[in-house]
Amino acid sequence: MDGINGKSDASGGGTAFRCGAFGVSDAVLAVLASALFPGAGQVFERRYVEGALFLIAVLIWGLLFMPIGYAVYGWNVIDALVCAVKKCRNR
Repeated sequence: MDGINGKSDASGGGTAFRCGAFGVSDAVLAVLASALFPGAGQVFERRYVEGALFLIAVLIWGLLFMPIGYAVYGWNVIDALVCAVKKCRNR
């Protein structure tokens, strides 16, 4: 059984973290997208407004005050992960 959606892994390992249609976890893809481009993970999860807000916040705070920009960037990645995992659990 995996910890996300309670289904057994077909390969017998039992620890797969799969939920998405892409063969890997939607959470992994959302985190990678957000890490590469702020807000992209939220857009991947179809949360367009939040994605745009994260992009704007990272750009503004990154230009004005770098430490806050890094904090918002980290929050962006964590938010993408948390929401993707919640979406997986609700499937």
